[in-house]
Formats: sequence, C-alpha cells, structure tokens
Amino acid sequence: MTYFTDEQVKLLLARIHPNRVLMRDGMSYVEGYDIRAELTRVFGFGRWTSEVLDQAVLCEREVKTKEYTNPKTGEVKGGRPAWYVVYRSRVRLTIFAPDGTLVTFHDGSHVGESTHPVFGDAHGNALTNSETYALRRAAINLGDQFGLSLYNKGSLDPIVRWTLVRPEQAEAASTTDTDDVPQVSAEEPGAGSGGTEGATSAGSVFDNTEPAEPEHVTAPRDADEARAAVAVQQPELAPDPELRPDLHGRAWLDWALGQAYTLKDQEFAGKLWREAAAKVHSRELTPADAKHLQEVLNARVAELQKIEKAFARLDPDDDWTQRIKDIADGDDGEASRLLDEVDRTQMAAEKRHLLRAAITARFPQAGQESEEAA
Repeated sequence: MTYFTDEQVKLLLARIHPNRVLMRDGMSYVEGYDIRAELTRVFGFGRWTSEVLDQAVLCEREVKTKEYTNPKTGEVKGGRPAWYVVYRSRVRLTIFAPDGTLVTFHDGSHVGESTHPVFGDAHGNALTNSETYALRRAAINLGDQFGLSLYNKGSLDPIVRWTLVRPEQAEAASTTDTDDVPQVSAEEPGAGSGGTEGATSAGSVFDNTEPAEPEHVTAPRDADEARAAVAVQQPELAPDPELRPDLHGRAWLDWALGQAYTLKDQEFAGKLWREAAAKVHSRELTPADAKHLQEVLNARVAELQKIEKAFARLDPDDDWTQRIKDIADGDDGEASRLLDEVDRTQMAAEKRHLLRAAITARFPQAGQESEEAA
C-alpha cells in the first residue's frame, strides 16, 4: 500500500468532531497537541514527522507588563519588568504511507511572541508558540480533520467532501464496468415509479424501474457518440447542457456528489439525477456509482423537505423566524447560540418547540451540541 488506505481517506473526508474545536476571542481553533494526536490517529506512529526548517529571533527587548487597576480596591498593578520575545519558525510536515513510502510534505510558517518576567520563559513560550502554529498551518493542507473547515467562518461542516484520488482497491471497485442492463429511472430523487409525490417515504428510484433501451442503437465508438445516441433516441434522458458537459465519468460523478451534498434546490436534484441516468445508459457511469449519487440526493432532498416543513409552521412575520433565516449556512455556532437564547426566553411552550424544530432542521449539529451540553 503505497498510498493511504480506504479507511484513512474516509476519515480525512469526514467532518471534524465538535469536541475537538475550541473558541477563543470569537475564533474557532484546534489545539496543537490535538493536531499531533490526530496525525498519529490517522497516519500511525512513525508515519509522520515534523522538522524545523528555519528559526530566528526577530525581537528581544526589555519591557514592562501592562498596568491595570483593581476595580475593587483601586490598586494599580502590573508594570513589572519583563521580556518581550518574538520568534519566527518554518516547519515541514512529512506524511508517509502505511508501508513507509513518502506520500507528501507540507510547510507552514508562523511568528510567535511572548511577554514574561522570566527571560528563559519568554524565549521558551515564543519558540513553542511559533513551532506549534507553524505545524498547524502545515497540517491544514490535509483537510477538515486538521481544521480546514474552520476557515469557513468557523464551520464544522467538511469543505473537502470528496477527492478524485482514491486507494487503488477502492478506485478499481468503483470503475468496474458491467454488462448488465442498468435499472435506473429519470424520475426525481426520492420518488417511486409514480413520480415525485411522496418523496419523503418512497424507496430507491432503482426499484421497479427499468427505462426502455434505445432501439436500433449499435455499440458507440466513444463517449460522445454514446451520449448523442441517448439524446436522440431517449430525449428524456438527454444530458442537461447546464450540468458541466465538459466533465465525464469519474470526474463528473465527483462534481455531482459535491453538488448533492450542498444542494439548495430540489429541482436541481432532479436535473442531476436525469444526467446520471443518461450517463449510465451511455456507459460513462456504473449503476453502483449512480446509486450512490441517488442515495446522497435522496438524503439531501429529505433534509430540505424537513427544513421547508419546519419553517412552514412558523409565523413568517415573527422576528424569531427572520433571525433563524438570517443565520449563514454552515454557521452552527450562531445556530447553537440562538437555540440557547430560545431556551432562556419566556414564551409559549408550543412556540419554543416550533422554533427549536426549525433551527435543528436547518442546523442538525446545533441540536446535537445542545443535547451534549444538557
């Protein structure tokens, strides 16, 4: 195994656990020791190293600690002699495959400072600060498990989500072709053979649905010819020109999965699914890959319908309703704070229940954090 294992890739693509994220001065971050622990958890002992490439003292001068007045006694404190020290460090993080093969390395730099009455402690704190932050910045390149998503306004939702490069065995399994007739439908995600009605409870659109094969179609010489044949003989399965016609096969699937995970429009879900059905018929996509996309679309459409249903029960003119709508997508922290405010504010129990339902429908993580805190 000269690359990461399938389990490693799955973990790297997962969202960071909220218990690992801390807040300071309104900013989300992950502790340096936790970054080191996660590197070991993901890659193993001896399968990652950190090396200081460059280090320098940028500043070293005598200062005085900040003066302040004790609000109770009026006594002025601080103003003690101290040392102000600034270090710059550049650190290289190197990652190895399970068999010890070098996979990649990333560099990170940071300037750390410290003010301390003890000369040695001032140097030690500034040095440690610069090295730790440099390592964190290098590790950011490894994705959401190392705090990448936090740069998106502190969001815990993964922003990598998928990758074109996979372990060899996973790639082979996902691209294996099949001579079986793919049993897919161009219906909307979540719908049975009767259409889109009852989308929240219907089974897979693969069930009991088998589109008719195009008549008198010879084996296509290439993917473009295949798409043309489908477009002419089964227009309802024709690729939508708005949906990235420049991408095919695996590249299109990964793009489509990214769209599915962040879907905002249920109508767009139908377009994605019809495009997937067309690609299955043109042999650009395997039924297994199409079914995976369908499952993601079904789950996301169900989430959107749950949100829509929850908001339909709220008073549109109520200030609370507007406050929930004003929270930016992915801002679970703001959603959690509003959820706490709802719990603390005096209001009718039914209204509180409806507000909580709307918040947790749109921000599931906020509801989980609220339960953990309780």
